[in-house]
Amino acid sequence: MSADTISTEGDLRSAIANLLNDALCTEIVNLAFSRDISFEDVVFIPSEAFFDTLIDTEPKDVAKIFYAGRDLDTHRRSADPDKAYFRLDKNGNVESTNNPGEIYYDTILDDIIEYIMDNLADVEYPEEIQEIIDQYLTVVEE
Repeated sequence: MSADTISTEGDLRSAIANLLNDALCTEIVNLAFSRDISFEDVVFIPSEAFFDTLIDTEPKDVAKIFYAGRDLDTHRRSADPDKAYFRLDKNGNVESTNNPGEIYYDTILDDIIEYIMDNLADVEYPEEIQEIIDQYLTVVEE
């Protein structure tokens, strides 16, 4: 779908869905989280920042939450402390991955699209997404 055919909300949703990939999902989730703490329950934190959050945690407790967690890339039990990104699951155990965008794409794509649709004029998105939003907003304003 070319940008000049985006004249309805449905067209825009479809165009956004077609453009989104792992990298763009990561950019948008990180943008939304830093802007207004959206996606707080699912966002992955880079390893250095994540380990900083554990600074006051007893080493034994850190070991427990890694052991009880899981690595999302290999689907193995226990989180991998050598991965690049981490988050806590609903039980407070660690989930690890090197590819947060892949997980976002597979699990919250619809939520990402909804976030974009709810914040069309309020947020500056990555260039590819912003271009089609601008085209749509121009058509809607005419």
